[in-house]
Amino acid sequence: VTVTEQGDTNLSTYPIILNNLETQPVLILGGGKIAEDKLVSLLNAGANAITVISPELNEHLAELADSGVIDWVQRAYHVGDIGERLPFLLIAATDDPAVNHTAVDEAREHRVLAQAVDDIPYCDFYGVSVIRQGGLTIGIGTDGQMPALSARLRQKLSRGFGPEYARLIELARELRPQIAERFPDFAERRTVWYALVDAPLIAMLRRGDSDEQVRETMLRIIEEQAVTQNVGQGPPPAEQQQMMKSVQQRQVEIPAHPVYSSEIEAV
Repeated sequence: VTVTEQGDTNLSTYPIILNNLETQPVLILGGGKIAEDKLVSLLNAGANAITVISPELNEHLAELADSGVIDWVQRAYHVGDIGERLPFLLIAATDDPAVNHTAVDEAREHRVLAQAVDDIPYCDFYGVSVIRQGGLTIGIGTDGQMPALSARLRQKLSRGFGPEYARLIELARELRPQIAERFPDFAERRTVWYALVDAPLIAMLRRGDSDEQVRETMLRIIEEQAVTQNVGQGPPPAEQQQMMKSVQQRQVEIPAHPVYSSEIEAV
């Protein structure tokens, strides 16, 4: 592992995904298009406790305020607003950089994550271009220096990630407790997951196989891993036994060609 020296800006960010935003208060300053874009992204991420402080709102934000989706404080930001509300996130999106800077300074005094839009020195975080398919999230960023490049890369890469990825992740979600119980050792469990990832499950979904067929194939791979690793003594759970019997009867065919090569070439 190589640790970069302090001051190296090439690896100065730590990518994370914020979770459980529905339980966290968010404060947005500004009522224009930029504030709207940030707010809509937060709503799509599940945030539902959003307050907007602005003398005016654009048409869409006004509709959201009228319908009760957001809370609107109809005035300009005052020093003390952040200390009084203590939001989880602050987004300063007014058209006055001095106001945005003051708000971010106040937020940092109260250890509130803050962002002044399009002003990297006053950002504790910034958004990235995102590809989403169900539980799959791919973020693309350029350290805030070239958002247009992030957007173009998202457009290009998104062609390789269709709804079949969402379906596969949901199937994995269903089987995850069984895998954790059957393979309590982390290293063994990791091997199972990589065996599933490396199998042509995406190709099966793309060619029209049902979720049930893919689930059965996943269970067959899990069973093969249990035999290979000599773990999971005793018979598998009753539900899994039944599915494995169905797999054996139907002889589900797994395509032999690699899953990802054509996708990479297409991108």
